[in-house]
Amino acid sequence: MSTFLSNSTNLTEIIKSAESNESNLPAKMDDLSSFIIIGQGQLEAVKAGIKAMKKIDFAKEVFEQKLEEAQNMADLLIDAQCKLGELTKKLLTYQGKKHEESKKNMIKKLGFNLADISRFERISENKDIIENEKKKSREKSDVLSLSQILKAIQKENRLKNNNIKIENDSKFDLPTSIKLYLGDATNLDFIDDESIDLLCTDPPYFVIDEKWDKFESLDKYLEWLDFWLGVVSKKIKSTGRMYISFANYYKYDIYNLFKRNNFYGFNFGNEIIWNYKNTTKPFDRKKYRINYDPIFYFYGKDASELNFTEYNESLNSVWEISTPQSNYAESKLHPCQKPLELYRRIVKTGSNSGDVVLDTFAGSGTTGIICENLNRSCIMIEDNEEYHKIIRGRINSFQT
Repeated sequence: MSTFLSNSTNLTEIIKSAESNESNLPAKMDDLSSFIIIGQGQLEAVKAGIKAMKKIDFAKEVFEQKLEEAQNMADLLIDAQCKLGELTKKLLTYQGKKHEESKKNMIKKLGFNLADISRFERISENKDIIENEKKKSREKSDVLSLSQILKAIQKENRLKNNNIKIENDSKFDLPTSIKLYLGDATNLDFIDDESIDLLCTDPPYFVIDEKWDKFESLDKYLEWLDFWLGVVSKKIKSTGRMYISFANYYKYDIYNLFKRNNFYGFNFGNEIIWNYKNTTKPFDRKKYRINYDPIFYFYGKDASELNFTEYNESLNSVWEISTPQSNYAESKLHPCQKPLELYRRIVKTGSNSGDVVLDTFAGSGTTGIICENLNRSCIMIEDNEEYHKIIRGRINSFQT
């Protein structure tokens, strides 16, 4: 063990003197490794204390002080791991392949294994991601870890690879059964009345921090929603159906809007519960966490029975499907992107082969992908031209 640190060393004092400045970290590899090993132990002790404080509802000021101490420790340890990764990479590159055995011995003396050093080297190549994750951890009142950074790097790499494929595939024309228009969802004059078999769409929520989701007030949002519903409902056949996704927050206000307008000429079928099991919101210890969004299902007066060809969860009104993430095969390219499986169930049970499906808020094109694969025609409208390339790329990428 290096003389730079001893087991009695107080990492908090080192942090104060270093002021989270990487240049003030130990310069030698053995000193750095000692710093990391002892620091990890001390950090775990502080984190255990924070966990205990949460359980007994400790004084807020003391809790926040301890949390900041842990965050500072974690950030500096990450900097140290990054610096050690840089040093080992330089040294081992200089030594070359013939010194493979001496490399293993050196790493062993440092108190780590090859996998540890490989992780340190990997984060040293992604300093922009490290800084971004530090910021995100602070915003979430969380303590940064090496595994979080490695996951973020993996996510970024997958997203880059996926974007390259989408960029390449966006150069091809869409299949003839898919029509994509740039325009406003309330301007549907180019679509004949009662010509659509299925509406599957995801209008603004008045919830998230995006320009297209902002309204002056809830009343203004409901006023806009009423106008859009009055326009779009006229395009659906009396034999057709509507599936409209909303956020959980204002679903009762939205249901009352439908009720006041006699459901715009349709029958209210169900509230389908989309249980996205891999995320919850918000984190408020006075409330239960929300892990679902509602999908309002309506059917026309002449609608036939639902197309139940698969006897599974799609028969029921609660569907458990993970929300898309950047590291999933389908990726996540829109803040409100719906999973392919969710829309597959809607299109499969709510329409038939050869039917025409409308999505007036196309986003990243999930409806078009499903329609192409289930032999439905699809009309998509998206007012953000940037998403048109993503839509073309995704639909061409997912063709089978």
